[in-house]
Amino acid sequence: MTRPGACLVVALVLAPAVAVGDEQEHTHVALPAFKLEGGPGKSTLDVGLDITIGLAALLDLRIAPTFKATASDGLSTILSTDGSSFTAGGSWQLGIAATITSLPDLHGAPSDLASAAQRSAAIVTCRAECDRNAGSPDFCKQLAEARKQYDDKLQEPKKNAAAAAADAAQSAKKLAESKEAKDKEAATKDAAAKAAAARNAATALAAAEREVEASALGYLLDKMEPATLCSAGKQVHVQANHAGRDALLQLPERAWSAGLLIGQTRNKWLDPASGDPMSFRLTTRNSPQVTVAASYVAIEPGSPMTREARVRIDSSWQPQSKTAKWCTPVGTVSRPDGSGSDAAQSCDEQPLGRPTAVRSLRTAAYLGVIDPRDADWRVAFGPTLKYTPVNKADSAYELGAELPIYARISLLKQSLHAVIRLTPAFTFVHASDGSETSRFTITLAVLGDRSLFSNALE
Repeated sequence: MTRPGACLVVALVLAPAVAVGDEQEHTHVALPAFKLEGGPGKSTLDVGLDITIGLAALLDLRIAPTFKATASDGLSTILSTDGSSFTAGGSWQLGIAATITSLPDLHGAPSDLASAAQRSAAIVTCRAECDRNAGSPDFCKQLAEARKQYDDKLQEPKKNAAAAAADAAQSAKKLAESKEAKDKEAATKDAAAKAAAARNAATALAAAEREVEASALGYLLDKMEPATLCSAGKQVHVQANHAGRDALLQLPERAWSAGLLIGQTRNKWLDPASGDPMSFRLTTRNSPQVTVAASYVAIEPGSPMTREARVRIDSSWQPQSKTAKWCTPVGTVSRPDGSGSDAAQSCDEQPLGRPTAVRSLRTAAYLGVIDPRDADWRVAFGPTLKYTPVNKADSAYELGAELPIYARISLLKQSLHAVIRLTPAFTFVHASDGSETSRFTITLAVLGDRSLFSNALE
């Protein structure tokens, strides 16, 4: 298997296991990320990490180191068992993208993005440890102070329960000491009544204690400091906080992204041999290629409408359009009818002359809609432009329109998702030689991403 194919397998195996966080107020999460894309005459594989760092209450920094492999012979080239097929005709790049995401402020969402129920679960977890004389001293002190604030609500129920219990005990004692039948009957009725009164007083006390405990927990909920929670409570809280922040990440209010890729592509061509312009030699060379990109995404709060702009500059190499073909005898092939044999040849064809350096600018702008509730799908539409200046020739450009369609699917386990992207596109192409063509393409990509909005390098 090729190295890119192996990278994809490793990413899929590790994907359900790699997820880390800290016990801070803001999430720090690292997840595997990958992209497998196939289209007419080209296939791409990206493998990397999606690292999210919480900068502030509603501000995230996403860093995505990535390895990108591209081949011109389709997905079978990248995932084939013949490593030489990729090495001969593909390219690779290493890079990194950084994205600053402004999360939506949902009616004054607090910096603690865990729900009230989830924070209550963390508090209850620590309260149980305090009741066992264990847990965090700071939290147990806060719990004792919270309970003390509502002690006055227990004074009367405690007094009534104690008095009723004493009366019931006294009546039970009188019943035990009664000897006459008449006295015993009266004592029995009195003991039963006093026992019922004691049970009612105990029930009232238990209800008051539950009310006080609820009030104390409510007080702690308002004043809770995650740093004071016990270890088990911190774990509950951090997991809930991560989930709440990840939900906001799916619908970013604003996102600014920039990225850089540096790598190489392997080129083959025919060069004239020295001293003989009609004699050629096959030349193979690894040439550098660089990509710089930026993007911007915006979603208006309370609206499903999305706006997106992308800019990408590529520095790569383009083979010469003129080619030369040569064949080498390899033996003979017998004819099916047995009438003889024919010469067999092995042929190769390569560009005639060294490749030229090409720098291109690609821009795109999209308007779209997104699932405003769960961010399970997104559709966008917009124009695209690719401009390639050419020395001593007419500059090339491509004008078109794209309709990317995104859908989220569960992958391997419920907490890890992938995104399917289907992109129909129409493009008008003006080549440097003055020729003009148009084409319609459909590209399918599988993205291992946490969001329907990819970084600038995507």
